[in-house]
Amino acid sequence: MRGLEAGVDRTATLTLLDAKRTSPEDKGFLHTILSGAVMTRHRLCRAQLCPDNVCQFCDSEEVENEQHLWWVCTAWRDVRSQHIEAMLPYSESWPTCFRWCGIMPESNDAFVSLGEWFSEGDARQACALSALAGRTQELVVDGCVVVFTDGACRNNQDARFRRAGFGAYWFDNSPQNISCELEGWAQTNNRAELMAVIVVAEQEPRAVIVRTDSKYVRNGVQHNLAGWRESGWRGVCNADLWQRLDDALRARTASFRTTKVRGHSNMRHVKLGLVALEDMIGNNAADALATQGADRHRVDRETLLMANNKRFLASAVQRMMVAILQARAACATQACGPHSRSTSRISISDESMAADFPEHSTDVNLVIISDSEDEVQAPLAAYSEQPARHSSHPISAAPVFTVPRHASQLSSSFSYTGRSAPAAPD
Repeated sequence: MRGLEAGVDRTATLTLLDAKRTSPEDKGFLHTILSGAVMTRHRLCRAQLCPDNVCQFCDSEEVENEQHLWWVCTAWRDVRSQHIEAMLPYSESWPTCFRWCGIMPESNDAFVSLGEWFSEGDARQACALSALAGRTQELVVDGCVVVFTDGACRNNQDARFRRAGFGAYWFDNSPQNISCELEGWAQTNNRAELMAVIVVAEQEPRAVIVRTDSKYVRNGVQHNLAGWRESGWRGVCNADLWQRLDDALRARTASFRTTKVRGHSNMRHVKLGLVALEDMIGNNAADALATQGADRHRVDRETLLMANNKRFLASAVQRMMVAILQARAACATQACGPHSRSTSRISISDESMAADFPEHSTDVNLVIISDSEDEVQAPLAAYSEQPARHSSHPISAAPVFTVPRHASQLSSSFSYTGRSAPAAPD
């Protein structure tokens, strides 16, 4: 399919499918759309399951393919009008994979102008490190110097653009203060938090108390590190960093302790007694250092804006496609489309299938939906007479039922088995 040469933007394509708010029914429709399995009239005709490929839902006499179904068919004009965010930026230059199946390609020139339709401000704030906390000397508790560590991560919603940094704070303007970007392809907040503690363990020779707002780091150091070492680090997430921390701690001669403090606190938390003032000051300063580290290698705003626009557009187009498919399915089930082309319908085997059955044993279900018994007689007679040409394949008779069009759940059906059908009753 055209447009997939550069690869698939999985994040944009699967945003709606992975969303918790998407209902199971909608996810089922999405699976059908994304896999290119929508049974249009054109596809049925090519498979010789219907006599023509003309759209049955409008008077245009056009072929019902994916392009007609999603973007042209007048029967679904009202549905499209409810999804203006998908229709406004529509362009015929969009690649086929997106126009027909809702699959967003990794890169395509057709989406360069999306910024004209969708835009958002840059909510990222620059981090100033001057006068971080107003602390001019180290905090010492029980003969141990206190160091605050923290990790930060930008663009957590998209792993491709996620960038992390870590920081360690002794006091304002301390030459030991650390603010660094996280290296490597795995950019996560937990790795940044862990890396901050590792650097303190490696660079601070004195007895130290590390205060972190990460439960992941605190529990790992206090409760899990020894067990992980004994198990050979099997199945441990971020095992490379935990091994590095374990080596640093075992090489130390001075004590090393970790405690957890409340993260992102303010004076209200201090007044409520939820956090000590010194911990609020130190953690916020460490967070500022970590944030600046993450910003050193953050993705440029234009790239992020393009990714967000593609994600938004893909979801908008897919929501419209789901709505059209639901309306089409409901209309086909009720056999009451706005411009129904036939009064009686045979499902699974259409008129062309009823005209000539295969020689091998075949089960065929006949469903006739009509408003009167007279309308039922003609297609049923045609259906019953055609197989008679195969003398070795008698067809079993079936009673005639009249099924009102509005009774969408009612149908009359019987099966024909070529080699072993019972004789017709008298």
